[in-house]
Amino acid sequence: MKFKLRVPISWWQIMKITFIQVLLATMITGTTYSSSLKAQDVLNEKITISLNNTSLLDVIKQLQKSNNIRFIYSKNAINVSQLVSGDFKNRPLKDVLNEVLKSNGIDYELIKNRIILGRTDKQISDNGIATATPVKNISGTVVDEKDLPLPGVTIKDTNTGKSTVTDISGKFSLDAKDGDVLSFSFVGYVTQTQKASNGLNIKLLPASESLGEVVVIGYGTQGIKEVTSSVAHVEPKEFRQSGSRNALDVIQGKVPGLTITRTSGTNPNSGVSVQLRGAVTVTGSASPLIVIDGIPGGNLDLIQQDDIESIDVLKDGSGAAIYGTSANAGVILITTKKGKPGPPRFDYSSYVRKEYLQRRPDFLTADEFRQHIATGDILQKDFGHSTDFFDGLINHGNLSQNHNLALSGGTDKSNYRASINYRDVQ
Repeated sequence: MKFKLRVPISWWQIMKITFIQVLLATMITGTTYSSSLKAQDVLNEKITISLNNTSLLDVIKQLQKSNNIRFIYSKNAINVSQLVSGDFKNRPLKDVLNEVLKSNGIDYELIKNRIILGRTDKQISDNGIATATPVKNISGTVVDEKDLPLPGVTIKDTNTGKSTVTDISGKFSLDAKDGDVLSFSFVGYVTQTQKASNGLNIKLLPASESLGEVVVIGYGTQGIKEVTSSVAHVEPKEFRQSGSRNALDVIQGKVPGLTITRTSGTNPNSGVSVQLRGAVTVTGSASPLIVIDGIPGGNLDLIQQDDIESIDVLKDGSGAAIYGTSANAGVILITTKKGKPGPPRFDYSSYVRKEYLQRRPDFLTADEFRQHIATGDILQKDFGHSTDFFDGLINHGNLSQNHNLALSGGTDKSNYRASINYRDVQ
């Protein structure tokens, strides 16, 4: 026989359980309301800020410094370099955020004292309902300056960070939203940006300022992008503009590993000592081979800096394969200026220079010398003169000047250039 035991529950136990449930619900509601109230107080805090083409990053830093808030965002989603403007005087923080952020497509959410930023991916329809911006498959073609397909071009959505590359036919496909900015980049070409739309046809132009540069390599000339050996190329715009005595003075300090010294001090008639690849021989010449307009063994003292078109330095051993063992220490190729098709052209350049003594050796004066003779420190006879022999060696009236006049011109089949140079170096 089975018996069921029934335990009676009193009314006060039921009321006790109900009271605890009501109390918990009240505490949770109060906590939620309190948190919402504190967030509302932060947004209603009055601030004063003036913005005039200020980057969004600087705006965030100013708001964090003057208010007890912190901004959280992703650099891939938020462009903090965009410029904003506005003058806010004693305005609530939410008004500033609405005008500065939401007007630029940035939404925000306040959690405690942290403001989380995100992109606004919503559009407002005609009936006032917010709808998500649709993601579309954007496709197109990238070609070069000759309208030929350009494979391997990187296409990046600057708003989302997504990227892809073109195929062998120059075609690409990428998921993006209307209004997203796409970046097209390729080595040796100028980067372009374009708003996302279907059927894009992008033409990239070469970066001629770097890849169009021509380098003399011994056999002839090559584009700098085709050179594989160690070559330094120096143009007139990179020359030292200090009035040179020697053609190599213009590239002193411009080529790594090239050492140019003047062993005879400031003697204007002395040559220079050049070392390019270090000590490469014991008995032979350690100076690099000089080649002027393709002729080896040229005299640098006969070349003026105004007549030089460019200087190329072959620093590795490849020069020996062209010019033989005389190029073991490297090769310096000098290309002079030539006439260009067109009417006759006159070019005149000049410079004037004066030199001063910077450090003078500490010698005894005539009076000090006599004192040492009188005390017996120096056994010498006083001849009664006070000549400063060191000062007599210094040319205080030195004034160096250089004048160069060139005539150039030519046609499509021939060209000419002649120059007259006057140089007085002291």
